[in-house]
Amino acid sequence: MLKFYVKIILIFIFVNSSSTASSYTKLFEPNVPNDINVHISWKYLKEYSDYINQIIKNPISPIPSKYKKKFRSKVYYKNKNEELSILPASTRITGDWQDHIDAQKKISSLRINLREGNIGNIVKFRLLLNKTRDFEAEIFWTILHEVLGYPVLYKKIVNVSMNGLPAEKMLFEEAASKEFLERFSIRETAILETDERYFWDSKYEAFNSCSNLFELISSQERDKCIENYLKKIDFEKNNIWTWKVDNKSFLKNYISYKIGINAVLNSNDQNTKNQSEFFALNSKLAYHALRKNNLKRIFDPTYNFYIPLYYDGDIKKVDFETFCKKFTSDNFNKDRLNKLEDLYFLRTGKKIKDNFSCVAKYYLSNPKYQFSLKKILNNNDFKLIKSKKTNFDKRASVKTDETFKNTQICLVQGDCIKIENENKVIRDTIAGDYIFLDEKNKKNYPRIIFKENLDNKKIITNLNNISKNLYEVSENETLYIKFDNLNRDLQFNLNGIYSKVVIFNSKLENSKIKVNYLKKTKEKIYDSNYDENLLTGCLTIIDTNLNNISIESDHSHCEDALNIVRSKGSINKLNLKNSQFDLVDFDFSDIKINKAVLSNSKNDCLDFSYGNYFIEEITASDCKDKALSVGEKSILKVNNFKGFQNNLDIAIKDSSVIHLNNFSSDKTNDENCISIYKKKQEFDGGTLSLNKKVFECIINKDLYSKVILNAKK
Repeated sequence: MLKFYVKIILIFIFVNSSSTASSYTKLFEPNVPNDINVHISWKYLKEYSDYINQIIKNPISPIPSKYKKKFRSKVYYKNKNEELSILPASTRITGDWQDHIDAQKKISSLRINLREGNIGNIVKFRLLLNKTRDFEAEIFWTILHEVLGYPVLYKKIVNVSMNGLPAEKMLFEEAASKEFLERFSIRETAILETDERYFWDSKYEAFNSCSNLFELISSQERDKCIENYLKKIDFEKNNIWTWKVDNKSFLKNYISYKIGINAVLNSNDQNTKNQSEFFALNSKLAYHALRKNNLKRIFDPTYNFYIPLYYDGDIKKVDFETFCKKFTSDNFNKDRLNKLEDLYFLRTGKKIKDNFSCVAKYYLSNPKYQFSLKKILNNNDFKLIKSKKTNFDKRASVKTDETFKNTQICLVQGDCIKIENENKVIRDTIAGDYIFLDEKNKKNYPRIIFKENLDNKKIITNLNNISKNLYEVSENETLYIKFDNLNRDLQFNLNGIYSKVVIFNSKLENSKIKVNYLKKTKEKIYDSNYDENLLTGCLTIIDTNLNNISIESDHSHCEDALNIVRSKGSINKLNLKNSQFDLVDFDFSDIKINKAVLSNSKNDCLDFSYGNYFIEEITASDCKDKALSVGEKSILKVNNFKGFQNNLDIAIKDSSVIHLNNFSSDKTNDENCISIYKKKQEFDGGTLSLNKKVFECIINKDLYSKVILNAKK
């Protein structure tokens, strides 16, 4: 692994304030059916029933983790076409307390991971018994967060039948995952939750230590016994409330480990950063969400800040009437209220209650409760992230260095043990898995102590010369730059293989941008397609408004020569060539392109994902993989396409649609020029829409995809 560090220069150029495209916008509403059937395999059903019985025997104890084994199962539901879908899955008991168990019906709340297919683009979710939540209040509060600008987990009331039993109303609650992030225009990153391992093990110990008294003492005395036991531990003093990465699937390579480490180790320092609105919103009626063991947050490594994620507020619906009598307002956003009411009906099947509407009006009337990415970026407060040396009295420590070599685990009172499988230990540590070390095979709760910082080393510099047109970007330097109402030409000279430019929260108009690569390489510079700031592009334009700009690039060595993210507007011309990997990648954007001339890419020439796009004219040649690739629920209209010597001219996949008018290719009638298929589990196939069949080469499509001829414009 290459050793390097990245210096980041943040340059802020202010002229006038301008509106930008910056927003964690929800891209679509999941289509989750009203009725779901779960069938645990008969081979495992008895074991599941035995677990339920064992849990019931100790009705006041937390549910031990040993009863949360996964069982093979199948999920049945009817899709939007009323066709029966049968999806293989793994299922287990979920929840901390016994409200997740129905002792009479011998059923439980369930955690389900679909092994194939999806439900409304969701592959991981929970089904919660009605004892665990006030469903209507929980859904209302979740939607309120959404209309106020927060990314939120999808929740809906559904009818669930388990192994043929009568249907129960349960709460469908999606898991914090890659699919959730992308639905809110966020690239996959670390989602944090409170690390509760030591807390819950202490709870089990407390119940066990007092269990011999349960039949001899009153419930008040029993609770006092447990309380006194837990006081001895002193969670606050021993730093029990730390963080772990909830979405373990994100942790799959060296770079993602570094992102996860920075996310975990710096979260406590930014406990209130960018979260004042969240705490104010939940403090009156949903303060359960602010308890340390319920906190969740999303780490954005591009900007190095945290996005609060609402979870389990235990909504005090009984207080709504009193609250509404005290607070009234007519100065609220009516469009947001209408959206809230519509979503509430979709997810509950009921018209919103008057008290709910009253509470919504109050919070929608006050800007202090609204979460805005634009507002955060305009504050220009990019706090440096630095990994700290951290000691925990009750835990083992993992010691490592910048390269994750020479990793050791050191007991609190004992010798250090050399670790052979560094990657597994690092991953398990930040993901909250137990590590067994001592002779009695007791659980340990390790945290990482670093010999050196693992993050990017950053320098903040302000340049006084705002009229500068040429920027030299040094070796190992990422230039963060912001423009307001820029209408002049720019040139960036990248002097190293790790040199990058990020234009963010800006407005670019009538500008030409040229990127020069002064040091070339043929090697892959990361073991992933992104760096420690989750950047893939040598030039990244993010959260920015574009109007009639042109971009030129030659001999890129990054995953993307150009990456445009969460932006909107128009591009006059793209002229990019000679890339070691992809030339251009658009994500979560709404962009119109007049002309694109792309050539000689070792991978794809032009990629689109999650957005709405238009191309008047594109010429793509010598693309070693795909000339034009459209995926992840994107819609693209192409008036004129010309392809020459490409491996594949067009790929349409994963619930995306291309409307194609004129098509020209050098491929013959026995060659494949267009492929339409399903690639990712959370999506369906692709769609090609044609006014007429205007070419003779072969179109390949799978069973999930379709071609529509003679389509209307």
